Amino acid sequence: MPERDKNKPETVEQFGQGLLEFVQKTEFQTPEYEAVSDFLDLRRLQESLKIDHRNALSSMDDPEKNRHWESQTRITEFKIAFLEHQISHNQSRVKGYQSAYVHFGIGFDELMSIAGGEAEENFPGDEDQQRFYEAKILNSFFSKIEDAINTIRESS
Repeated sequence: MPERDKNKPETVEQFGQGLLEFVQKTEFQTPEYEAVSDFLDLRRLQESLKIDHRNALSSMDDPEKNRHWESQTRITEFKIAFLEHQISHNQSRVKGYQSAYVHFGIGFDELMSIAGGEAEENFPGDEDQQRFYEAKILNSFFSKIEDAINTIRESS
């Protein structure tokens, strides 16, 4: 995670660039690479679970569709449980994995905190626009990090 100067506020773009540089310095199959990949996979699955729940709720009037989305929800929940178990296993057995996972996780939380502050500043009193801005930042950040992870994997 980049060092922050307490006197100078940092933008989402600046902070995100620091996290991106952390990822770009990792090498394929290192604990750092695996930790970032697992973190992203878990966040992606958690977002997918929200969509699955929403789809299940919106298809209550169509039993066949509803069964499909309830089934999809259970599958996603199993994937999350399996990945969380794998992360826990790696944190206790792979040297450097836990510190990289925590480092990136704290950085991600800080990035979203900065995005929230920027959203409030740019769209005071407009919660819909604030949520949209934060989602845009999240999607942009995930895209850049996924591109970096894919580049590392493909160049190995």
